Amino acid sequence: MIGFVAAMRQLGLRALALSLLVTLGLLGIVEVAVAFQTYGFVPAATTYLLLVCAGVQAFCATTGLCGFRWLNCECLWWSCFVLAFSAAGLAYVSTATYFWLRETDIENPEHLLLVFGVSVVADFVMISTLMFVLLLYCKRRGAFMEADRVNELQAEFSDYASREGTRGGRGRKKQRLPVAEISAHSHL
Repeated sequence: MIGFVAAMRQLGLRALALSLLVTLGLLGIVEVAVAFQTYGFVPAATTYLLLVCAGVQAFCATTGLCGFRWLNCECLWWSCFVLAFSAAGLAYVSTATYFWLRETDIENPEHLLLVFGVSVVADFVMISTLMFVLLLYCKRRGAFMEADRVNELQAEFSDYASREGTRGGRGRKKQRLPVAEISAHSHL
């Protein structure tokens, strides 16, 4: 954590949050490869959870980057919401793999150790990403609110007093001059 704080002071909060989002997307690609490599050597539920978390990480990275790029609160909210649930899912994968390693006597535990290592690292990156994305959002909240205000649709009201009438739908209605203007024009 001290390394993250030092990096934040050197690079800035924005650079750190965006680089963590990119790292999260790349980590999702690595998790897909690990899930396919360990398929059949670990419980099927662990493999499927690893695949789902990889897809979720790619989704969170994409929506988070799009949210910051276009200052879109909804993209960022979905990114953080899904990121929190997938971090909990990866914590389950890490815990289940740890207990599987501890309670089962396996000849070659390399595959399980690989799943355990990847899921612990991914969980740490996901929680760190969530924390720094939320910090960056709090720092730039004014810009997000301004973007929402600018892109908000304005309500349009119609009143009969200012509405221009038509002659039965055949074009604009002829405007009549007020009586005072008619008398002024006739004296000229």
